[in-house]
Amino acid sequence: MADTDENQEAYPQMASQKPGCGYPIARMVGVFSLATGALNRMAIGPYKGKQTGETSPLRSILYSILRGRILLADRHYASFWLLAAGEMRGIDLVARVHHLRQVDFRRGLKQGHRDQLVVYQKTATTKWMSESEYATLPEHIFVRHLLSSDN
Repeated sequence: MADTDENQEAYPQMASQKPGCGYPIARMVGVFSLATGALNRMAIGPYKGKQTGETSPLRSILYSILRGRILLADRHYASFWLLAAGEMRGIDLVARVHHLRQVDFRRGLKQGHRDQLVVYQKTATTKWMSESEYATLPEHIFVRHLLSSDN
């Protein structure tokens, strides 16, 4: 984006960037159609500051994803809140397991080889979510873990 004072104010650079060098940095999240490749929804926000992580822009457009759709996302989005929000809206999420979550195929309800249903419990409330929004989330959700044959 253009290196203007207005953009620098709205989209600040990383703290390690030398003053006067570089360009404003923004985070963008897009929802694309896998059938057509069209960008259906997009959200943009600052790179740093309060509530500016990758999931923040997605929260602002999640409502626009239609019931019955499948959301394909990277592992960063495989969190309880997104899985639960998707389930409440009738949206399925396909993503790799978040890197901090341990998967043990000896636990859970076995569906087949390296295929299981497990329960994710609601986590403690977060700073970005209001208490009323937190209260609407289910106490637990069922999640299916699969391991592809090439892993």
